[in-house]
Amino acid sequence: MEPFCAEGPSFIKRLESTVAWKQGSSARLQCIVSGSPELQTSWFFDDRELSPGDRYSISLKDSVATLELRSVMLSDSGNYTCEVLNESGCESCTSKVTVKEPPSFMKDLLSVEAVRGSVAMFDCEIEGSAPFEVAWLKNGKRISAGGKYRIVSQGSMSSLEIHSFESSDIGDYKCDVSNAVGVASSKAMAKQKEPPAFLKRVESIAAVLGNTVKLQGSIKGSAPLTVKWTKDSELLRDDNANISMRLENNVASLTFSSVEVANAGKYACQVDNAAGRQTCEAILTVQEPARIVEPAESISVTAGDSATLECRIAGSPDLKVQWFKDGKEVTSGRKYKITLKEKTAMLKILAAEKEESSEFRMEVSNKVGKDQCKSSVTVLGRAVPPSFSKTLKKLNANIGAWGKVMEAIIDAD
Repeated sequence: MEPFCAEGPSFIKRLESTVAWKQGSSARLQCIVSGSPELQTSWFFDDRELSPGDRYSISLKDSVATLELRSVMLSDSGNYTCEVLNESGCESCTSKVTVKEPPSFMKDLLSVEAVRGSVAMFDCEIEGSAPFEVAWLKNGKRISAGGKYRIVSQGSMSSLEIHSFESSDIGDYKCDVSNAVGVASSKAMAKQKEPPAFLKRVESIAAVLGNTVKLQGSIKGSAPLTVKWTKDSELLRDDNANISMRLENNVASLTFSSVEVANAGKYACQVDNAAGRQTCEAILTVQEPARIVEPAESISVTAGDSATLECRIAGSPDLKVQWFKDGKEVTSGRKYKITLKEKTAMLKILAAEKEESSEFRMEVSNKVGKDQCKSSVTVLGRAVPPSFSKTLKKLNANIGAWGKVMEAIIDAD
């Protein structure tokens, strides 16, 4: 019988000299060993022997020595050594492990809106284990630095600048970041700032005095939009309790809670953003309802004389005046003269007659209202001076004949 020659331990496949593990993942180190039984393996981390437990699993099966580690942490970086031995000797190999944090974005890319001809910039902040490889893409195609593009990557910061922005630069942009243990991506859009425009222009309004009135227009354009209102080229300020200026849901409005005659004029709505300006003009007309300021007073007039009823009126043109007597309209002619001058309405009775004694009504109206007043005219009879219907006769009589004289007078009557 030939004598037995024990084979000392050796490595058919040694541990990789350097390994990168991903933080938070599970990791494994393996090597293939040979040698006479009974082979035994031990694992060391920075010269500290590892024992199977919650995070470690150690095995030797079919000549494969394995160390498994769960929930890898940054503190697990270091030198791992596998030592294999039998009765004939001992052999070991070591792997240097670096635990790395995969890349991620501390803040994702934000979409940008750029004014034509300006510089648009995307920037991001990355966390994880350096070094990183950063790539920028537009609509799926990689961007190379140079020309209108400037790419800056330094430490955890990376940015893409697009110079002289134009419509062809509109699109989807992506930043891909990778390191030895992972990849991360962030996407955003580049748009061109839209100058302001009126979807519905401010329309001119004819308003009734005292009513609530609103001038408004629908606008579009890239935010932020700034709205200003002017009246007859003078800037309006929101310090008048009767005036309210708003921009809500892209509707610009100017509201008068109780419109006044002084509010009438030419208004302009000016909308601005970084890309331009747009202006829309409208006319506000304030119409005052017809009304009587001073009603006509009742008068008395002697028959045959002239008489005048007059009223002070107000209201927006065109004012229409009508006079009525006993419910029937009176017009200028032989008996009456009707005039309207400087907001004074007059009815002149040229020669009053007894039948003119009556109630007169004046009505004034325009497109937005009407008013009326009543007054009475009393025609008095003309006073007649006394006169003799028969003159006295000269009589000659003797004294004592007075009785006969009186009889004669009586007979004469």
